[in-house]
Amino acid sequence: MSLRVSKTFGSRGPSQTEYPKKKFIFVFEGEKTEKQYFEGLFNNRDELGIKDILHVKTLERDDGSFSNQKKIVEELHLSLKEVSRIKESKEELLMFINSIIEKYDLSQFDDFTSSIESAINGEEIDYHLSEVVATIEELEIKSLELSVFIDKLKTLKDLLDFDENYDSVCIIIDRDQQSFKEGQYDEVIKICHENNYKLGITNPSFEFWLLLHTTDCSEFNAAELLKNKRISRNRRYVETLLVDKLGSYRKNNIQFDIFKPNIMIAIERAKLHCEDPATLKNNLGSSVGNLINNLLNTYK
Repeated sequence: MSLRVSKTFGSRGPSQTEYPKKKFIFVFEGEKTEKQYFEGLFNNRDELGIKDILHVKTLERDDGSFSNQKKIVEELHLSLKEVSRIKESKEELLMFINSIIEKYDLSQFDDFTSSIESAINGEEIDYHLSEVVATIEELEIKSLELSVFIDKLKTLKDLLDFDENYDSVCIIIDRDQQSFKEGQYDEVIKICHENNYKLGITNPSFEFWLLLHTTDCSEFNAAELLKNKRISRNRRYVETLLVDKLGSYRKNNIQFDIFKPNIMIAIERAKLHCEDPATLKNNLGSSVGNLINNLLNTYK
């Protein structure tokens, strides 16, 4: 798997403050619901008070395929570790690349290696990679090692400007006990804890977080909410409650403006339920509100 940018909000350069922009990388499950909600959040960033010093990327699988929650987290983690490895061994890699191309006449392309270095550093990645590829094609450089390395940079390009000491990874997934087994859940919690990835998880599903925009859910039986039984071929219990509250609801085409006025209310209502990712394994609730609060309060 490789990840590609679905949407980018804000730029990486300096903001109106002295701080460089802190990046939040969001990764979602296969369903469109979560992605649409957060893109609505970012599109209304000024109105909602999300600081201009935040740079937000939403990533999705480049093949459009689905996967279980553990697989998504593992693949993102491996990609970030590979980016870290490339940066840590940058000088060695550049020497290796120079050794490959030294037999070619690069006098008119003296910025070849510097373009690769800039890409590794996360600087104007698309531009520098396109320059490198054009040079390789123009000079007909035949090197499997160089080709493999450039392909790797292209695969990882949307993560190359991630700073693990400064930026944040946000993973939005459902508990969904049918597809997310207990052992898988524990492993996801472990990976996120050890690497400081922020986990926005909802039990039983993201629709419960959306339902909190309309009610604190005290009127419903908690056990039935958690069980979230299938009511029809296309809907489970929590989703039917959302339809009742809103009049209509389409999972793949949510109307963010319906939820926007009550985001802060939903954050407060979430506190009435479980918000800790570790204990959400078996308890009704959502940590999405905490994650949104983090966005709202960065540099406040």
